[in-house]
Amino acid sequence: SHDRERYLCLLAAPPSARAALVALFSLNLETARVRESVTEPAIGRMRLSWWRQSVRTALEGAPPDHPVAQALAHAHHRVGFTRRFVEQILDAREADLERMQPEDLGELVGYCEQTAGALMQLSLEACGVPKDDEKASLAAHHVGVAHGMATVLRGALHHAGQGCTYIPADVATRHELSLKSILSGRASPALSDAAFELATEATSHLLAARALQHELS
Repeated sequence: SHDRERYLCLLAAPPSARAALVALFSLNLETARVRESVTEPAIGRMRLSWWRQSVRTALEGAPPDHPVAQALAHAHHRVGFTRRFVEQILDAREADLERMQPEDLGELVGYCEQTAGALMQLSLEACGVPKDDEKASLAAHHVGVAHGMATVLRGALHHAGQGCTYIPADVATRHELSLKSILSGRASPALSDAAFELATEATSHLLAARALQHELS
């Protein structure tokens, strides 16, 4: 019931890459759940600190007794993941603990780059795409941002229930949408307009990725 899109992508992935992809998707899901599983940011930071330590030892070949960490260690031994992408995911999850609302669209795009975008880059590596393939990396960037923005839009009501939103303040201001109104969870024309602006931005990234398709091997 979680992350159905990536599960469907997994079915279409090369069989040799699936174990590594499962490890990556599981790490992403575990760390994404931290914010909603705690009531205090300090507790969330403690949990993410454990994940940072576990990921570090997993990438060094000595994972703790945790199935996700062990799967990541095995996958890294085969693939050799770029560590900065893994660190970007963890950094974004930690920033999530304090984030109530992005200041502007650029901050939201950066967040999507660090989460879905970084995961997409790691997925390319799991599938054996050379790390120096700039066109593939650029396409992954755009797909990741598009997917990330679609995910936060879909989760808008859920996030409102947690007292936060990923609708940037500048986008909300343009549509005369107050933070109080967003967090109420009630539909409104202003909310629809703000969501449409974000959906349009996501679509532009998806189209940019598709435009690169003919240049990919």
